[in-house]
Amino acid sequence: MNRRSTLLVILALCLLGILGAVSALVPPTHASLQVGPVGTPAAFLPMVVRDVDLSPEPGLADLHILELLYAGGDEQLVIENQGTATQDMTGWWIHSVVDDQRYDFPAGYTLPAGQMVVVHSGPDARNEPPAHLLWTTAQIWNDAGDTAVLVNELSHLVDTTCYEAGCST
Repeated sequence: MNRRSTLLVILALCLLGILGAVSALVPPTHASLQVGPVGTPAAFLPMVVRDVDLSPEPGLADLHILELLYAGGDEQLVIENQGTATQDMTGWWIHSVVDDQRYDFPAGYTLPAGQMVVVHSGPDARNEPPAHLLWTTAQIWNDAGDTAVLVNELSHLVDTTCYEAGCST
């Protein structure tokens, strides 16, 4: 081994030794690395990942249509916020594809994390905010098959579901 190679090996071992000394002094953080003790040969330096946080990012809403059903004279579209933050529904809307009908959520309406809202239509529809909102007392969903679409304030599709006999095209 020539002199230059020897110096590079010594420099590398010194750096690894410094990293080992620093890691012993610094408390672990998320996805921190633990290097072996000072003086451990480079070939035997174990690197262990510890304290990895795999939980979902805090502060994000995640809305899904759970079901669309008909109960007596009450059509019910159930939406759940499966995220970790409240979602402001201002500007959000529901679309019935077959007859091109639209329900706009009331300005200022919010859906907290872990909560559901049921949007009602039909002759027996009810309005008991904030958990139950009235679309209309007319029937909306086509019995031969319809598609419910949840759209956000940017007009981006959030979720869809089929009603009765199948989805419309």
